Amino acid sequence: MTLVFSKGRKVLVASLRLGVWVVSMFMIAISGWVFAFVNSKGKQYRFSFIAPLIMLIFQLVIYVFDKRDSALNEFNIKVFLSFLVSLVIIVLYFIIKKKLRVDE
Repeated sequence: MTLVFSKGRKVLVASLRLGVWVVSMFMIAISGWVFAFVNSKGKQYRFSFIAPLIMLIFQLVIYVFDKRDSALNEFNIKVFLSFLVSLVIIVLYFIIKKKLRVDE
């Protein structure tokens, strides 16, 4: 059993083993996306690995800081953030690529 602070009071987590398992699964998934991102250096599709990586880190932070019941964990916010992050990454990728072509 472990103690977690939630809204100013201490609450018990059902099982330390379950919490460690979930965090470990997130870390394995994040390390896989980081590995794919690093190995795709110089490839055109490299930017596509950033959005799932950011969303996994976002979900891990929500779980670790016990914000699962907050508004940050609602479906609408997640979809909006996922769409926004993906859109920003794609736009930045093409802007940087265009600037590199102009410099050559």
